[in-house]
Amino acid sequence: MSEALPHYVFVGAFKATASDGSVGGQTHACTSLVTSRLSQFVRWTLIDSTMEGVGDRPLSRRAFYACRRLVQFAGKVARRDVDGALLFSSYGLSFIEKGVMALVAKGLGRRVVLSPRSGLLLDDLERSSFMRWFVPFVFRRCDVVICQGQSWAHHYKQISRHANTTFAVIPNWIDTEAYTIRQRTEAAPGVTRFLYLGRLETYKGILDLVEAVGRYRHQLEGAKFVICGRGRAESGARARTRRLGVEQFFDFRGWELADTKLETIARSDVLVLPSHREGLPNSLLEGMAAGLAVITTPVGGVPDIITSDHVGLCVEPGNVTALGAALVTLHTDPVRQRALATAGRAHVRDHDIDRVWPLFMDLLQLRSDSREACSNTSQANATIQQPPVHTPLPLDKPTSEERGLLGS
Repeated sequence: MSEALPHYVFVGAFKATASDGSVGGQTHACTSLVTSRLSQFVRWTLIDSTMEGVGDRPLSRRAFYACRRLVQFAGKVARRDVDGALLFSSYGLSFIEKGVMALVAKGLGRRVVLSPRSGLLLDDLERSSFMRWFVPFVFRRCDVVICQGQSWAHHYKQISRHANTTFAVIPNWIDTEAYTIRQRTEAAPGVTRFLYLGRLETYKGILDLVEAVGRYRHQLEGAKFVICGRGRAESGARARTRRLGVEQFFDFRGWELADTKLETIARSDVLVLPSHREGLPNSLLEGMAAGLAVITTPVGGVPDIITSDHVGLCVEPGNVTALGAALVTLHTDPVRQRALATAGRAHVRDHDIDRVWPLFMDLLQLRSDSREACSNTSQANATIQQPPVHTPLPLDKPTSEERGLLGS
């Protein structure tokens, strides 16, 4: 009889979009991992925790669905044929939910691999005494904590103190081929096509971008700014473009998916991501893989990707003057722009899913011979457990009333 594949309960985001059409990097990370060759070596039971969407939702509603998933998880992970749990979390309530799952799984003797994926977890640690206790408490009881970069690993080790936990650095991953095979379209002379790709939230720096364009609008004549995404700062951003008289520079398109998004990226020259908080943004990797020059901020895991000013331009978060100067630099210097794009594309190859999925073999304690042992097992053995309504992820910094009450 063939030996069974190792069996993991995988909790993460598996829906293509949330109920409001929004898209998150965690969804891409989870789905691409399940559809990679890794699934030839492991049997998944998937529990979906895709956020409900952008915006505020009652805490009672979020807590209800989190508790329901906890009960569902406990039932799945208690099965005798389950070897471990792989848990992808955001911040706030999402981390609390996945943290409790980790404790349950560990109490049942299962291997626990936890992947926190939001830069806003730092806000939790700064503002909540409970989270300052709970986060390291959970880390110390996990077998592996996946870190999106060396800076995250250093920070997690510091707060966890003498943990026996393995802090494994696995930066975000994408399918780079999807971006490199699409032919880029050249802009007209004197035109630079800037792209913002992500949630429209204050902590993402969208208001900084509008302010920078307003301040440097005369030097940015001919520049176009395509804004792809939605969020709670959208109305404020639109209003600010009108107040500053720069509406003609901006094209707000909402969320773009699949081929439409790839086409928009191919028609762009520079990716702008002026975030105040990040884990490690997928949009950064997407832009670099597609051959876009990058302007961003050295937050979260970004410094592990933008290692020098030969790869991308970094400005301090919230520094509108520096951001505006970087925009002008790449608008007026196409040679520099192309050099950054070329270097960035080469630099991001190590983040391809085909290079990343083998790193999970050791973390999940999988054996390379398990594929032969179970050659007839296909990816269809991944069973998705999806509740009809999902807990949302708050996307901006918590207010004083919202501290500690959070996302999916």
